[in-house]
Amino acid sequence: MEARLGRVYSEQRHFEERLFGVSLTEEKSTESITQIANRAIKALVRKAEREFAPEGGTLKIDEYEVLKAINQYDWEERYRRSSWRIKDDVPKLELDLDAVWLHLENTYGGDAGVTAGLRQQAANLLSVFHFDKAETIRRTANSINVDLRIWSEKKDYGQNKGMLEPSYHSGDTRLKAFSSLRCFAKWAELFDLANRLNPEFHDMANYGFCYNSREKRSFPGLEIVMYKERWEWRFSHEVAEKLMLFLGEYAIE
Repeated sequence: MEARLGRVYSEQRHFEERLFGVSLTEEKSTESITQIANRAIKALVRKAEREFAPEGGTLKIDEYEVLKAINQYDWEERYRRSSWRIKDDVPKLELDLDAVWLHLENTYGGDAGVTAGLRQQAANLLSVFHFDKAETIRRTANSINVDLRIWSEKKDYGQNKGMLEPSYHSGDTRLKAFSSLRCFAKWAELFDLANRLNPEFHDMANYGFCYNSREKRSFPGLEIVMYKERWEWRFSHEVAEKLMLFLGEYAIE
C-alpha cells in the first residue's frame, strides 16, 4: 500500500515538473501521504456508489462504516502516532485499499447494492411525503393526493417579480422528492414518468425556480399543483398503487 502511494506521489510530481517546470504537489510528508490515502478511500467509495446503485437512483455509503467493518477506522491516527516516533523516515502506512474495495464488492455487489439503494430511496419518500401517515393522504375519484410543504415568497425584483419563489432551504427537499420518485418509477417500469422526472425535462427542483400560485405541472400519472406554502402531488391510482407496493417492499426492514 505504502509503495503504491509512493509511486503515485512520485509520478504526480514528475508529471508536474515536466509540464510546469516545477512541482505543485506538496513535499513528501506524513500529511501529504494521508491526504492521498483519504482521497483514494473516497474515490473507491464513490466508485462503489456509482457501480452498485439501482437504475435511476443513488446509493450512499458511509466511509467510516466501511473502514470500521474491516478494522481500519483508526488507520490515520495510528499512522500519525507512529510518525512521532520515527524521525528520519516515513512510517509504514497500515491501510489496505484492496480490503476496502473487497468489502465494498462483498457488501454492495450484485443485488445487495441495488436493494440498499432502493431502501434509501423509500426512506427518502417517507421522510418527504409522510406516506406512512394515513391522515396525510387524500383519495379522490381520479387521484391520490399528498402535500409537500414548500414555503415560498413573492419576488419583488427582477424578471420574475410578483411570482413565488421557494425558500432556499426547500432545495434539498425538492431534489430528494424528484430523485426518489424517479428511482421508484424506474423500479415500477413507469418509464415515461421516470424520463419526465429527469432534471433535464423540468426545472422544478432548481434554485431560483419561480411559479404562480395554483400553477400546474403534469407528468405521466402525476400532476403537481403549486401553492404558496405547499405543493399538492396528485398521483394517478395506477401510480399510487405501484408506489405503495414499492414502499411496502423497501420501506420496512
